[in-house]
Amino acid sequence: MLRKAGVIAPAHSLYGRMVVKNHLQALRARARPFLQRPYFTAFGVGGTAAALLYLTPDSPPSRSVKSSAITAADHFLHTKASVAGLWQSLTDRVTSASTGRSASANRGFASSIAQQLAIWTEHTVTQDRLLLFGGQFVLDWLLDKSLSRAGSEDQQAAEQALINLLQSEGAASALLSRPEAGPRLLEATERSRHPQLLQHALQAALQSVTLPAKASLDDLRLTINVAKHTQHAPARTAAVQLLGSWAEASVLNCGKLAAMQVGPALTQVAAASSGQPDSQDLQFQLCRTMGILVQACSLKHLLGLGAWLQHLLLMAADAAAAGDARQAAMGLEVFAACLKQAPDMQGAVQDINACALLNHLQGTQSPELQHAIAVVIAALSPLLTEPLRELWTGRLLQWLCHDQKDEALRYTTAGALAALADVPGSEGLQVAGTWLGELLVTLSMQVKPHRSIAAAPSPDEEDHQILETVAVDPVFARSIAAELAASVERSGSFHLPDPDAIEMLHPAALKAYPAAAAAVETVLADAIIQKALKVLCALISPDPAKQRWLHLAGMVPLLQRLTLQRSLDTLGDGNLPALMAEPSALGLQRQSARMLALLASDPSAQPAISRSAWVPWLQRAVHSEDCALASNAGRTLLNLESARSAISRRLPLSQVEAAFSHRADMGWLIEEEERPPALQGPRLQLRDGVHLFNPTAAHHHVLAQHGCSTTVPGAPVVDVVFVHGIQGGAFSTWRAERAALSKRPAEGRPISRRICWPGAVQLKDLPIKIMWEFYGGESLPVRGTVEQLLDRLTAAGVGQRPVVFVCHSLGGLLVKEMLAKAFQENARPKHRQVGENTRGVVFYACPNTGSWMADWGWQLRYIGASPSASIMHLRRGKHLEVVNQILRQRHEAGSLEVLSFGEGLPTRISRAFPHIHIVPPEAANPGYGEYLTMEEADHVNTCKPLDSTHASYTRLRDFLLVVTKKCGDAPADI
Repeated sequence: MLRKAGVIAPAHSLYGRMVVKNHLQALRARARPFLQRPYFTAFGVGGTAAALLYLTPDSPPSRSVKSSAITAADHFLHTKASVAGLWQSLTDRVTSASTGRSASANRGFASSIAQQLAIWTEHTVTQDRLLLFGGQFVLDWLLDKSLSRAGSEDQQAAEQALINLLQSEGAASALLSRPEAGPRLLEATERSRHPQLLQHALQAALQSVTLPAKASLDDLRLTINVAKHTQHAPARTAAVQLLGSWAEASVLNCGKLAAMQVGPALTQVAAASSGQPDSQDLQFQLCRTMGILVQACSLKHLLGLGAWLQHLLLMAADAAAAGDARQAAMGLEVFAACLKQAPDMQGAVQDINACALLNHLQGTQSPELQHAIAVVIAALSPLLTEPLRELWTGRLLQWLCHDQKDEALRYTTAGALAALADVPGSEGLQVAGTWLGELLVTLSMQVKPHRSIAAAPSPDEEDHQILETVAVDPVFARSIAAELAASVERSGSFHLPDPDAIEMLHPAALKAYPAAAAAVETVLADAIIQKALKVLCALISPDPAKQRWLHLAGMVPLLQRLTLQRSLDTLGDGNLPALMAEPSALGLQRQSARMLALLASDPSAQPAISRSAWVPWLQRAVHSEDCALASNAGRTLLNLESARSAISRRLPLSQVEAAFSHRADMGWLIEEEERPPALQGPRLQLRDGVHLFNPTAAHHHVLAQHGCSTTVPGAPVVDVVFVHGIQGGAFSTWRAERAALSKRPAEGRPISRRICWPGAVQLKDLPIKIMWEFYGGESLPVRGTVEQLLDRLTAAGVGQRPVVFVCHSLGGLLVKEMLAKAFQENARPKHRQVGENTRGVVFYACPNTGSWMADWGWQLRYIGASPSASIMHLRRGKHLEVVNQILRQRHEAGSLEVLSFGEGLPTRISRAFPHIHIVPPEAANPGYGEYLTMEEADHVNTCKPLDSTHASYTRLRDFLLVVTKKCGDAPADI
């Protein structure tokens, strides 16, 4: 207006003030539409200032106006001046205006704003205030200016301001949330003279911020077009990363991208990048984006996953050739994910020959790349030929058992082996057998070599230390592994009879011969697998570290393949008989349940066992008529329950539910308001060697849920621990049948609960709440294993309440050794508790003062024989007298009840020896407590009552009643 009038009036004159007033009114009228927009109401006076600057006409006075206005705004941003102050400052400085501006003046004015914005965005404080008061208008203005004439001052200044904003997480989030911000930044990257700066700033911002979950279709379409058609490498890389970030933001964005054919677009970009120099960053972003889509997209059929496979392998090969193991691993993992999501692409996989690349990479030492290769092998397992399956089984076992120290990688490798073993037919069984054999060999290498007991000094020396020997000789373990490898190779295969026998067979018999031979080989393989599991349990039983290693090495899925998935062996070989599809042999089931009980004692193994198919199987097995199978299954379930009870008291409920989510349907999850109190005493741990006569008894679950020291209703009152003797067994020693005499039941023969008399009569006749039997395993040195046995008992809760030990033969000496150790001054507190709470001991044919047979047997070592290490503790001598005196003092003090039974008949050891008394009466009688001779029983049958009226049972029952009454809990009904 002033230019049209041709008058320039000083601001201090009356006429000048009128001109300024009219000019401001005109500016307010022109700015009102901008001020009424939503983002101005949100961001206030900053938007007003920006609008005034942008709408001010160019005139000679504006050269000072723009400088003064910018100075005022800068002061406002740094001092947070009041809105009125900013408005007054702008009003005082705008002294004149005109109705038009020249283009050159307009560019200069804009350049000044862009430059000032670039300065303001260099610091976090001014960035925040600029976004707060300038808001979205400033961001949109900068995006517009970044696309103006390339190389101009305003374009370069706007680009620098955008780079500054992208380097701040909060500012970058606000900027990338603007409509079309992503595509416009990509276009600015293409136009920039220094595209790497803007590209790197954009890529860094995308790594730290989350894009909108509801991306606009226009933004997605424009970005896909940039990725497909641009020849500008930085822009293409940033476009692919932008697509991946949108996909990562929400499943909805993934669906939109799939519907807009992002899959073929990525295929096109990947094809163009193959073999190109400096394409490593682009290929990394391609793998990342493909991986996000294949995992999160619900419209996978629109992605065209089959077309990705070859390009993913090529990108992995390029990365491996460049020495980038991380990127190569990513490409392989996405390749495996595509196979899992689209398993019908077998033809596409065979065409691209993926195994060639894997074979080339198998020698890598990179844990990341080994992890990815294992994942790919698991995905390819149904497609591998037998030679390739054998090759990769050996390589994976090398990584699993010898090369790797990383637990996560070991777990992944075990998963790949499980996938190879899950293949139907004999091929899968061979993988499982080879796997088991390698685990056995590896663990046997960690066992100390066997030392002959013949080299031991005389046990009469007071300072004698019993040699520590292993329960299983390492050489024997490796021989079992070799036998296992040969057996599984033969199992499931077909054999023709010898040529000489073919003529003698009937045609029908000849036709059935191959299937029958295969079935026989499979049954023989089961026997070897059972033996291998038994040896493996013995190797890891005393060592929690070995138990954890075996869990990470995939023992749970391996057991599942060998025991629960026997039907797979008939699917691949249609001619095999139905016998092979039946449940595995009893002995194999026993050892599998035993192994699971061992693994379940480690809390880290709880989720793996609980989420597998083992829990339903264990819940059925615990009701088995076979004592050993039911006990092992019960121990596993109680260990799982105990671990969960301990975890639920320590961790937030969300973490507990995540770890045990498989039990949600079973009603095992605890509501937040129902969180139980802390465990009373240590948590229940039923380790190897501790068996349950009645594993389904309610008091076991009470201890598992509340702790070993609990006194809630249903908790046990007295613990009764049965301990067997030399060559005895957890259940066979306590059978109520005498027909078998000294014979032990065969490995696969069931031991019924009905003939195990402590379990059969305890609920009817005995006033006790719990009954445990402790099995010491092989014939181990007594004093050398006492502390180990005490640890097992205390872990099972023995010592938290009154306890009675019932012992046969050498088991009595073992208990006396444990009690003597518990009463030592330097005994551990939990061990001392066992001694102080022992209220009674019952001896069945126990050599309390030693045995003449032990003196004679020990001398055999000088002529090359190998007597049991336990025999030396049966010899008469000072040590047994000292131990016996300790229990005598406890009995005479009234704190220990003692009952002893002696054998009345000589025992037949073998046909070559006459009937002899193994423990004569003078050795069986400790000299204190009550002593009874079983006139009609020999050494073996002393602890086997004929019925519930037999003295060996009734006297024990009366003894337990007396002890229970002394403990203050008289039975209500007997």
